[in-house]
Amino acid sequence: MIDKVDKRVSLMVSFQFVILGMKNALVTGVPFLYEINSTMNKLLVGTVLILYIYSFFLMIRRRAYIGMTLLGAFAIISIIFTYLFYPQNISFWKEYELRFLIVILPTCYLISKLNTLEYLKKYMTIGSYFLTFSIVGFAFAVYTIGHTILGEYSTYSMSMANVAMLAIMWQLRAFLKEKNKLSAIFAVVGLIVLVLYGSRNQLLAITTYVIFHIIGNTKQKSTGVAMVAIAALFLIVFFKDILLFASGIFEHFGLGSRTLSLLSA
Repeated sequence: MIDKVDKRVSLMVSFQFVILGMKNALVTGVPFLYEINSTMNKLLVGTVLILYIYSFFLMIRRRAYIGMTLLGAFAIISIIFTYLFYPQNISFWKEYELRFLIVILPTCYLISKLNTLEYLKKYMTIGSYFLTFSIVGFAFAVYTIGHTILGEYSTYSMSMANVAMLAIMWQLRAFLKEKNKLSAIFAVVGLIVLVLYGSRNQLLAITTYVIFHIIGNTKQKSTGVAMVAIAALFLIVFFKDILLFASGIFEHFGLGSRTLSLLSA
């Protein structure tokens, strides 16, 4: 039986993740988008706010208004508390906590009220493909220009790396749990961009997810642990050789990887 409320709310939650992620991935690589970044942020926050008001309206039918009231009260108390006791942090609050109150907190609440996560998983997997297209667009822009918008001698972008991590982890989930081969292809593409222009931190998070999935989904837990241990031992022994080999391949095509350079140093 189709739960229309779950379907609509899941679509709106997924949409805000994808549209914000695509913007964040492209903005540090495309000069035009960087120039209008502030305007895009305002438009996107306004759009997300409208979507969430509609989502909360749908949730009222489930008698979720008590939680909504508590959520609103928490937001108001946070604002008042900041203005009264930490006025020096107001500028910081406006930049970061407003996003937390308008986007992150309502998102967590709406997800917690879904009867099923199947629609959310479906829409986020589809949305992850669009995120991969956006990070490939970033990579093409940086390769063409020779650097990101934020640094004349840098091809590294933390915001793009975070978007890539989000996309890759959803794609790996779809591949590992649903045998979705298309997701595997997109995950490989995303990993290549992440290695070239991203950070080691995101690679660590992705690796940790895969390790826990192997251990958690192996019938014999001891077998799963042994597989991970053998793979880890192999990587430790041949770590630099693997990195130098990968770095050599990228350099052959005129590509440099900050992550590989740092890890192989």
